[in-house]
Amino acid sequence: ENNHDRGRKSILGVAGDLDGVRVVVRLQPDTASLARAGSRFWIVRPRLDLSGAEGLETVVGARYLAVLPGDGPPARAFQGLPGAPRIPEPDALEIVLGAPGRGNLREGAPVTYRQVTVGSITAVALARDASHVQARVAIHPDYRGLIRANTRFWRTSGARLGADLGGVYLDVESIQGLILGGISLAVPPQPGEPARAGQRFALHEEADPEWLAWTPSLQPAGPSELERAPRLLPLAR
Repeated sequence: ENNHDRGRKSILGVAGDLDGVRVVVRLQPDTASLARAGSRFWIVRPRLDLSGAEGLETVVGARYLAVLPGDGPPARAFQGLPGAPRIPEPDALEIVLGAPGRGNLREGAPVTYRQVTVGSITAVALARDASHVQARVAIHPDYRGLIRANTRFWRTSGARLGADLGGVYLDVESIQGLILGGISLAVPPQPGEPARAGQRFALHEEADPEWLAWTPSLQPAGPSELERAPRLLPLAR
């Protein structure tokens, strides 16, 4: 549990090598178990976007420390994190997308299928040989079945400006995509074999018009929210 009221007192000072700030925190006796190897501490800062809100009270109030408890032996020294860590989702499918450049790819941006969020970008970095950029993606467990050997991925540009006989138009896929960018995917009418963890795919700059017309018949792994809802049964006379 993240709770800034648990610490009784903290002391700030400059680290001995002058490359950071040293924070001394005194924990109340009933929270001393938080000081364990593997615990992660970070300063809560205000964040507001379409993926969520966090720490808005720090806009007008004092900033505070949050902690994600570890399970190691007792410890007294920790390296603070620059921000809140991302907690891996159990059973999520992790894959890697390769692109010539970073563009609008950013950590936390959504991965969508038919404008429904099915995953997110967890990291963006250069490949080991620096020949291209790699985006690591985590697909939610309920949608693992969408990721096949022949699934296609492309950048969500957010908005496209065009013109036709009816005039000028602006096509916005989603407000979330417009602000955060992201990735969209499509599955061919004949889906390939299910993708394995760590499988690599190409990330295209834009979708082929044919991909947008694909209407495969498949069931993603796990029941949908609608299928989880109780069904009404007729009464027997």
